[in-house]
Amino acid sequence: MPECPQCQGAKVVIVTVYDTRQVTYTEELCCPTCSGSGQATYKATKEYQDMLNSWCRCGNPGGESCYHPDSLETGKHHWTCEDCGKVLQVG
Repeated sequence: MPECPQCQGAKVVIVTVYDTRQVTYTEELCCPTCSGSGQATYKATKEYQDMLNSWCRCGNPGGESCYHPDSLETGKHHWTCEDCGKVLQVG
């Protein structure tokens, strides 16, 4: 199997956590794409790439967003960019 695209074979990912007081810290987590194996299946690699492609990269120049509540169809509530239609924020 090929190397995991998310952790690049390291088996873990480092995430930055923001809490309600704006304090940040980093946390090392088992890679969710490869389940800590360092290698990913074609399906897991495609799902990871699709997830990356779903996020806004236009910078939201219009400053407008659309809220989508929790549902079986869309999953977790989120906001999408009114300029490109891609995800700005989840949760």
